[in-house]
Amino acid sequence: MRISKFILLAMFSLSLFTCGSDDDSIDDTLELTIITPSPSIANVDAILALPADSDITDLVSFGQATGVSTADVLSVLELNDQFVLQRPAGLLPDDIFIYENIYFYDEIDELIEFEGEIDQYLELIIPIGETADYYELSPTTVILQVIDADIDFDLNWKYDIECYIERGGVSYGPFIIDPKMRVKRKTTLDN
Repeated sequence: MRISKFILLAMFSLSLFTCGSDDDSIDDTLELTIITPSPSIANVDAILALPADSDITDLVSFGQATGVSTADVLSVLELNDQFVLQRPAGLLPDDIFIYENIYFYDEIDELIEFEGEIDQYLELIIPIGETADYYELSPTTVILQVIDADIDFDLNWKYDIECYIERGGVSYGPFIIDPKMRVKRKTTLDN
């Protein structure tokens, strides 16, 4: 199966969201901000030579300053922000980069279920022009939108991106990229 169960269940909630929900959790008065890290891979061949399940965090850059590990990159999001992961730079034109799964972890590295926990705050958005089954079909871009935030606390998550690289009809991976994410609390929006 090309996608984990949490993505399938999130798609169901996404279909409800995109069909004109009466949900009040998104404040239409907030401006939509799109946060797009600039992922790049300096040496794709080094990654392709690694065994499956290798952590490639330090071989991928999210556009951070030199000397800063991708493991230390923190994407800070607020209510209504969209977080967009696109194809990393550095791949050959015919290479395909697939975002297979995203796993979220709390501050003590315990896995957090997407359905019922993460999906209270983040929603998967299907890219414009894609079909409803996009996340089942080897997605090359992932869009998460902040639909709610905690009132009192920032939500700090580590997330693992499980990905594959396809080159010349051969699939390499899965590989793991391990950055961090924070959803700012609602009370910070009032200041």
